[in-house]
Amino acid sequence: LSSQVLGDKIKYAARSELNTIIDEHFNQIGEQPLESLLLSYYILMDVLIVASRMIEEYGGQPAEVIPETTRSEQLTAIASSRELLKDKILDILDRTLAYRDSRLGSRYADVIRRACSFIEENFNHTDLSLNQVASHVSLSNNHFCTVFAQEKGETFIEYLTRLRVNKASELLKSTQMLSSEIAYAVGYNDPHYFSYIFKKNVGMPPRDYRNQA
Repeated sequence: LSSQVLGDKIKYAARSELNTIIDEHFNQIGEQPLESLLLSYYILMDVLIVASRMIEEYGGQPAEVIPETTRSEQLTAIASSRELLKDKILDILDRTLAYRDSRLGSRYADVIRRACSFIEENFNHTDLSLNQVASHVSLSNNHFCTVFAQEKGETFIEYLTRLRVNKASELLKSTQMLSSEIAYAVGYNDPHYFSYIFKKNVGMPPRDYRNQA
């Protein structure tokens, strides 16, 4: 139940999907690992990391939304029981998604969630366009532009670029792929333009970033 995998699962999930997501993760873990109190504690800490990052992304203070982050003794007790652990993880993530939705605004929360999920799934397509995303959430281009910018605090292009650059950064650090291969993998059909965009956003070209990573 790594924070990376869990974060990807719940990033755009609806609160009603949490039970299923958590059950799937616990089924993947199986019974054996949870016999270790230390491993159970690490699982809980991973959940808190995911929740804290999401809360911060939407402008909140984790300690206010999920005060468990400051209660290490309580967390140890919870980690000692599989059922307590599952219940607490569900509770923490439900409060996190409730906070996310409150920040998005009830009217457009589902629209933005579905739009971001669609972008996440298709960012590597070079022809991904605002028109495609707007159509996916059944809004006109102009309406989608306005709603997205208001709710996310950045334009569609800014969001897509940031996502692609972040994905490229991960590949530069974790693989031996060529810069040109990474460009195509994250949705750019021109490696030179990719290098320009990467340097503009990160402050250095891909090669230098990899050398420093």
